[in-house]
This record gives sequence, structure tokens and C-alpha cells, in this order.
Amino acid sequence: MNKNKLLAITVGIAAALAITPSAQAHSYYNLTGAGSVASGDSAIGFGIQNSINGTDGVSNNSNRNGNIRISDGTNTYDGITNTNSFISGTGSPASSAEELSGNLPYMWYSGQHTTATGVTKRALFTGSSIGDNTSNFLTGMDPVAANNTNLTLPNGTVLNAPAGANWGTNSVNGLWRAYDSKNATSNYGPIMADLPADGSHPFLAVAGDSASTGLGMDYGLIHISCGANSATENCASQGDILTTITVANDSDYSQYNGLLDVVLYRGADTSLNSDRTAAAEITGVSDAANIQGSNLGTPIWSDHMIAVGDILSFSFIFNQSEWQDTDTNSSGLFSTGHTNGFYTLVIGAHSGLASDGVAYEVLVTTSAAPVPVPGA
Repeated sequence: MNKNKLLAITVGIAAALAITPSAQAHSYYNLTGAGSVASGDSAIGFGIQNSINGTDGVSNNSNRNGNIRISDGTNTYDGITNTNSFISGTGSPASSAEELSGNLPYMWYSGQHTTATGVTKRALFTGSSIGDNTSNFLTGMDPVAANNTNLTLPNGTVLNAPAGANWGTNSVNGLWRAYDSKNATSNYGPIMADLPADGSHPFLAVAGDSASTGLGMDYGLIHISCGANSATENCASQGDILTTITVANDSDYSQYNGLLDVVLYRGADTSLNSDRTAAAEITGVSDAANIQGSNLGTPIWSDHMIAVGDILSFSFIFNQSEWQDTDTNSSGLFSTGHTNGFYTLVIGAHSGLASDGVAYEVLVTTSAAPVPVPGA
């Protein structure tokens, strides 16, 4: 069942993804928990089981417990000597580094930093090989960026780029490639385990029963933020923004496909009471408020698959009113601003076992909202 709705509305390691020409932004993966270090750089715990057992990804406030966190491949933060790092949207250059205080771990970050004069697309997926940088969602794109003046979403919707802009190309790192590229640098030392010779790797995946138990879900942080991200300068300042979120099974891993569930909230978790192992039910639940002790409030979208081939898709208008409605609780979050424009996407699966892995992929797009045709 494809449901398309329109509403008038990272110790953590992050890996940067490709950037579309018209939107100088970024996305990151939280690689923590993938391949625990046994000794030296030898790894234990790769494979899908360690991507669905609730240990993949230390929570955003883990630094407050003295853990080293790494984000951009260059800088580390050990709570004492360094003040850089963090998965974008979850850390600050402040020595206290308590910018995002919530306990829930964001497995990926999608920065949507464009106004109505440009476009942004962010694809997040595992990848079928160590070098895979092409998303299945974007296979129809031309290898020449200038030729991609429109983008066809998985649900069939065609999005046109404004004059002088384009959607870029289908060149974006999968999780496997991102881990390998960061693994290749000496900056991480023993913190980040080597990928094993047997080809095991981390997965973007959730547990098969996570939507009904809460254990093994994933959390994605989406940020629609432009310029000063103030009331007078934000992504909607030059016109309303159509935002579309698409979630589907990863066709590269059909053996790990299942029935996915999603819930979308305004804001980012800043609660010290949240717990990713707490019970949660998101299958067919329309009001999963403050999930797992978070302060995320009431969801604005929830959906679930009936068949593995379903595509879960949701569109909403990001305008000045929506910018205001996404003012995240600033306690411990972004002392320098940028509190608005956050969304949290919770992903789980049902009709499976805790030992079943369900691999998924996500596409997030932002572009100018279509102008209604009078009388249509």
C-alpha cells in the first residue's frame, strides 16, 4: 500500500555524503557500534545482527560520560583537549559539548539546506559493495548533473528544479563505503575497527519486531535549515518548500526485506529520560507521543507496510509557520541558535523476529512547493 499524503505543512563517527550543486549541505552516518574492537584493529560484531540489536550508535549525549566521539574524519573530542566534532546537528564546539542532550541515538543525519531557489536530495542506504556510491532510489539520473533538471521520486512524483538549478547526479556514499573511507584514515586508531576480510559490514537496518517492541529501531535526524535559520532568514524565506520523505526496503538485500513502519516527529530528542531500549509500539499507532521517554511530542506522520514492495512516502510544506512549529526545546540544544527545522524519523519493522534484520533505504528531498493552478 503506497500512501502519499500532503500536509499544509553519533563514541559516534560520521561520514559525509555527496553534495548537490544547488545546495551546499551534507549528510552523515552514525557508524558507532559497527564492529566492536576486540584487540588492535581486529573487529568483532560486524554484520546485520550488530545493526539491529540496539547497540549500533551511541546516543548523542555520550560525550558527557567521557567517551571519545568522532564525526568529520579529522577531529576528535575527548571531553578535555579537543572541542571539535560531532554528527552535524548533534554537537557543538563548546567544551561542555552538550548541544543535543537527548539519549536517543541518531543513526543518520540529513541536512536539507536549500531555499525555493534550489533543491536538495539526500539518499541513505547500506550499499551493495565496499565502493557503492549509487542509490537505488536515484538510478534514473543522468551522469551529467546539468541534465538533471527534474527528479522522479519512487512514488512517481516528478520534482522540477528552478531555473539555473539541477538535482546533481546519483553519486552518494552508502554506509558500507562511508565506513571504509573513514576506516582508511589513521585518525581513528583503535577506536574504529577494520572491516574484516570476509566482507562483513554494517547495515542500515532495523530488527524484525522492533515496531512492536521498541528494541532495534533506527532514528534519523532531518534538518531543514538555511542561512541564519532565524525568523527572517530560513529555508522558507524565499517561498514555501515541499519536503518529501521516502522509505522502502533495500532491494540490494532482498534476503533482509520485511514490513517496515515509520513515525515522524517535529523536533529532536533533548530528553535525559529517553531510552532506546524502552518498549514502544509504532505499528498502526496514530499517537505514539513522546516515544521511549523522549520529548518529541505527537507524531505528524505514521505509516506501515502491508507488503515488502510497498513504498512509504510523506510530503509536507515547510513554510514560515512550520519553521515556527519546529522550535526544538533549547535546553542543551544549540546555544548558538539553529533550533528550528528539526524532524525525527523513527523506523522499525513488524511481522518478524528480533533476530531478523530488515534493511531499508531513505530518500529526503526539498524543493520549491508547486504553485496551485487556479480552478484545478
